[in-house]
Amino acid sequence: MDPNPKKNENCARKLRQKSQQNKANHSMLLDRHNRAIAQILSHFRNMVMAATAPISESGNVLELAALNRMTMETECAALISEIQGLLAITREMKALWIRGPLRQPGENDSREAELDKRAAEVVRLYDQALEMREAAVRRENAARAGGELSSPRP
Repeated sequence: MDPNPKKNENCARKLRQKSQQNKANHSMLLDRHNRAIAQILSHFRNMVMAATAPISESGNVLELAALNRMTMETECAALISEIQGLLAITREMKALWIRGPLRQPGENDSREAELDKRAAEVVRLYDQALEMREAAVRRENAARAGGELSSPRP
């Protein structure tokens, strides 16, 4: 037991804050994703509405057609921009998934040591498997070569 209970209390508080921060970052990323999807759908809806808007015969047809064209071009540009933003969010999610969130120096050193130990064990087992395979191939080749040499030729 640590003789300094205040130190334990501070460590526990820091862990709680870190956990809350991770949850906040996670929800913030999902909120950005959801907002981007909503914007994409909105711009697409506006573009389709402009493309399918009826042109009345009583008004100036050229002005209404030009306005619809301009609206469609604007919405299309905004749609492309929002999709690029969504792709950036997706890349960020993939990076966090692959690398994990950034950690402070010294944080989870025991976890890193355990991962290094397991990786070294996997390397050792892999090398051992390769050696066993090579030995088996050598034995098989030696048996095949010995059998071919000892067999009479016609």
